[in-house]
Amino acid sequence: TPLYFPFGGTLQPEDAESVVAPPILGIQESGAETLWLVQSHLDGVDDSRVVHGWLGQHYPVITEQYPTGIQLTGFALRHRYDALPELGAGAALLDVDLAPGMRLLACEIMTPRLSATDERMHPPSGWVHVRLWWQAIGAIDQDYFPSVQMVGPEGVWGDRLYRDGEVLRRDPPSTWPQGTIVRDEVDINLNPVTPAGTYPVRVGLRDSAGADVGSPVTCGTVVVE
Repeated sequence: TPLYFPFGGTLQPEDAESVVAPPILGIQESGAETLWLVQSHLDGVDDSRVVHGWLGQHYPVITEQYPTGIQLTGFALRHRYDALPELGAGAALLDVDLAPGMRLLACEIMTPRLSATDERMHPPSGWVHVRLWWQAIGAIDQDYFPSVQMVGPEGVWGDRLYRDGEVLRRDPPSTWPQGTIVRDEVDINLNPVTPAGTYPVRVGLRDSAGADVGSPVTCGTVVVE
């Protein structure tokens, strides 16, 4: 039996605003800050990918997972804040300026312990999920973009993935009003042959030409088992 929740039936492109939008906006208005879209076997249910398309037009993507036959996509229903929210006990409170006008307030490694491989959610590699909290402390003269890597004495063992719909592509830093705090989320794709050990995660910025700016900072460590 097809499951259409919460939309009630087969979706057509013209249903985007009348059928798809209301329940999603209701979820946002309830105070939820992240929405997880779970999709599988969409033929005859959402042939035109109406739900994913509407969400992608309105919210940034924060992660994607691909268990067999399923697509799981996380969308940030809220990514701008007036104040830094309460963070988890493992958060690194950095408060460091990485580019003119752009400060990294904090960093959270959401998967601090994992395997270098993952055959279930996104084969073949494990992903380190990192949440970054940025603040505009003045005018930001260009659209800087984060570099996020897991490193070891031998070099880089994991580098961040890039997605077209991610936060800093949808909401570029040069548009942030002074004082605005932005939640950004990235996945580090590990080399599946990464040896077991403890590795630092390094965060920096690159300018609009792709050149590194300033010095990266350590935002925590990851244990690869």
